[in-house]
Amino acid sequence: MGDTAMPKALPAILTGALAGFIIGPFACVVATRMALEEATLEGQAAVEAAARPTTPARSWLGEVLDHLEVFGPPADAQYFLLARDLESDEDADAEDSTLAVVALRRLDRPGHRLLEREVVFREGGVRIHHTERIDGNARRLVWREFAPRGPRTWMAEWRDDADAVRTVGYGWDRPVHERLEGTDAMVGPLELLERLESGAARFDVDLSLVDPTAAAVEAVQVRTVDSVERAECAATTVRRTDGSLVLEAVLRADAAHPETASSIETLRFHDGAAVATPIDESEYLRRRRRWKVDTVPAHEAVLAIVPDRR
Repeated sequence: MGDTAMPKALPAILTGALAGFIIGPFACVVATRMALEEATLEGQAAVEAAARPTTPARSWLGEVLDHLEVFGPPADAQYFLLARDLESDEDADAEDSTLAVVALRRLDRPGHRLLEREVVFREGGVRIHHTERIDGNARRLVWREFAPRGPRTWMAEWRDDADAVRTVGYGWDRPVHERLEGTDAMVGPLELLERLESGAARFDVDLSLVDPTAAAVEAVQVRTVDSVERAECAATTVRRTDGSLVLEAVLRADAAHPETASSIETLRFHDGAAVATPIDESEYLRRRRRWKVDTVPAHEAVLAIVPDRR
């Protein structure tokens, strides 16, 4: 059977060998050309990649920082020097009259804005960081006090169309949670100051102020009168019902946009002979660096954070 099958298979074997002999060199040429073209393309890609600037891999922190950079710097920033009023206090010395530096900033964020106040006192190593987030009708106020004897934080959340505020405080013997009653016209100090700066309008209104210095909601009277000391300026005062001062802002209408903006000439944050006047950013930073030092001895600072010493 094997001898009979061989003659029948011989033509097919010869045909295949002949085809391989003829087609084989052509296939080798095609394969070689395709390999050369692929190598050329890879070489061009390598050259282009080398010409492009290389970017190192970003860490998770770098990605977070990139995200934060999208928002940019503050939309507005103002700086002030808080000092004793030399005209009101004849015994005050110009060099020793300075009390603190103050920064007011506004940061615009997608869907909301953030108002900031930073206060760095000259003595005692005391700093205050105060923010108010305004998101539609929602409000969130955070007040932080930093001192060698221990920090304190007071937070408040409310809606400007509601009549109650939820608060929590840290830095006492235990967290303090409270629900404070107000009116449907509640506002924080920084938002109120922003309203005063928004134009040349005169105010004669009663409000409920969410006051972080008192950790309370207080009824206040907002009144605008012509400034006696400064021509072409208006002084707006915010006073509690007992007459004590919460804020006094002397504003001058912007010459270019008198109906929409005002500049702050002076600020007072309480009754007394201390007034804040504008300074430039470099002066603020210089004093801030020099004063941002704890002046309480280290051993006293450690004892201050022991619970039974608070």
